[in-house]
Amino acid sequence: MKTDAIIKKVKGLLALARDHKDQSTVDEESQLALVMAKKLMLKYHIKKEDLEDTEIETVEVATFDHFSWWEESMSSLIGQHFRVKAYYSKGSQSKTVLKYYGLKKDVTLAKDLYLLALKSVAYYTKRFITINSNSNSNSNAQDYIIGFLAGLQEKFNRFNQEVRAIASRELILSLNVPEQVEKSYTTLSAQFEKSDLSLPQVEDIKSYEEGFFQASLLHFDQNRQSEIKHITV
Repeated sequence: MKTDAIIKKVKGLLALARDHKDQSTVDEESQLALVMAKKLMLKYHIKKEDLEDTEIETVEVATFDHFSWWEESMSSLIGQHFRVKAYYSKGSQSKTVLKYYGLKKDVTLAKDLYLLALKSVAYYTKRFITINSNSNSNSNAQDYIIGFLAGLQEKFNRFNQEVRAIASRELILSLNVPEQVEKSYTTLSAQFEKSDLSLPQVEDIKSYEEGFFQASLLHFDQNRQSEIKHITV
């Protein structure tokens, strides 16, 4: 029978396994804690999903005077890869408020990632325009941003593949949006207007490739203590 006490015990063992794990050596205490956690899960028919925190919330990510196509596209990109649903509403003075909906720990991470990615795109695009000031840089900047977003997409895909490769043995939960979030969001979004977002056509492939390459230079770091994945520049 699944009880809060058993689930709490499993979570404690998994936390112990993470806290004592050393990548360069085989930590016996860590391995033992992981084995014990797996045995308890098998004995009491506990699924990975049962270990999830169940509190669902909405967080305001950012407010925009003008919500551009790339800001909207990036919000969906982050949500797709980090287990949350993205939507937006009109705030005061006709400003657009971007929101993330999901488990508490997921929306916190997704918000941090989005704001960091937002600054990264703005910074590198400004630098691109400055470097290419003698050309049609404002027009090419659009292609640069499209390439940058595609580079982030590729980066997230590779990162998630690496995580899935170790998911079973480390008991990492699914990278998909949790089922309870999907069901709850379906009800929440029933009256939402459908987005008609479409990316502009790429006209300058060189600018696109520069943006893609710059995004590829971003790297991920994994906080082993909290199992939080984040992107740094």
